[in-house]
Amino acid sequence: MASELVKPQALLTEAIGTFSIVFIIGFSFLNYDLGIFSWVEIAFASFTVVAIAIYIGFNVSGANYNPSITISLIIGRKMKPSHGAGYILSQLIGSILAGLLLIWLATDDQLIAAVDNSELGIPSIVTGYSLLQAFFLEFLFTAVLVTLYLILVREDNTPHALATILALFVSMSTIVIGPLTGASLNISRIFGPSIISGIFTDQWIYWLSSILSAILVGLGFRYSSTVENDLDKIDIQS
Repeated sequence: MASELVKPQALLTEAIGTFSIVFIIGFSFLNYDLGIFSWVEIAFASFTVVAIAIYIGFNVSGANYNPSITISLIIGRKMKPSHGAGYILSQLIGSILAGLLLIWLATDDQLIAAVDNSELGIPSIVTGYSLLQAFFLEFLFTAVLVTLYLILVREDNTPHALATILALFVSMSTIVIGPLTGASLNISRIFGPSIISGIFTDQWIYWLSSILSAILVGLGFRYSSTVENDLDKIDIQS
């Protein structure tokens, strides 16, 4: 029987993991603005931090680090709504702290270069690309990311497979759709930097696409009898 209260160490793990991902990817974008990094190097940094965060935190919290994953677990009845709310709050707090650290550690040159560019790593839609196209790409790639998570947690070699494959997918997404939409795939990746910078241009695209994809995937797994028993191990922290 799951406990009524989520374990504090699970919430702390979600906050720290999310903080690490938002900070490393955000700082990579600041280097990109200066011409130091390319999209390939951002992808490598993304792969590294996502893989490490998942591998270290999986046995403590399940390593969500993404409200879309948490929402899918709630919709799929694999996590209590109260636990999920705690997870999401922890993720958003981690994101805000990362945004604060980004703006504190960034050099003047980085901050100047970030204006009208990455803005602390906040995803943006390339000029000439429609909002509908951006929405579809973010929706599709986020749905695949969440689906991969829900499938991979059933494997016996988790967290190895989860850390490697999800990190590879995030890295690939960065290279493929990053130049077009910024490849958010995670509300928490944009929340903190947006709050700190006060920039919310087209951010509804990322929020809406992430939430809708999470609901769709969650419903799919909820009503799929083939995964009902296998997904029991997802609620690591209960």
